[in-house]
Formats: sequence, structure tokens, C-alpha cells
Amino acid sequence: MTDKNIQIPQQTFLDLYILCDWLNRYGELDHERLQRSLTTLEQKVEAMARRTLFTQYKTAPQNSQEREALRQQYLQQVGIHPNWQTAREAHNP
Repeated sequence: MTDKNIQIPQQTFLDLYILCDWLNRYGELDHERLQRSLTTLEQKVEAMARRTLFTQYKTAPQNSQEREALRQQYLQQVGIHPNWQTAREAHNP
């Protein structure tokens, strides 16, 4: 995995900083702050996974089975219902 920079909300960064500092000093955690930070970070990880899948789909060779499989994976991951995909694709050949 390559080391890339990512952006997170400022409040999440501050929460993480405070959690680490608090744990370092006192060995205890603020569970409310931890849960809030984890929720935001999970959303970020999911967004990164979607972006990676989208990039793989867009860079796959044109008209390949791999590209179509990646496209279907991406659409499924972002929650586009298969019936909607089929109806839309029938109107836009």
C-alpha cells in the first residue's frame, strides 16, 4: 500500500489528538470522543475503498470482463440497485 495523504475533518483530528494525549497521560479513554472519532474514520475508510474501486474500474482495459466486474462491484458498493442499473442501461445503450 502506498503512503498517501488523506483529509479528515478538523474536529476528528482534534478528537484523535486529545484521545492520544489523554491516554498517554492518564491511561484512560473518553469513550464518547472515541466512538465519534471511530465513526468518522470508518466513513473515511469506506470512502477510500469506494474511490480505489472506482479508479480500478476506470483504468481497466476498455470492453473487458474485468472492467465490467469492477463496475458492478462499485455500483453495488455505492448502493445502486441492480434493477435501476438495468433500466437505465436499457435506455442508454
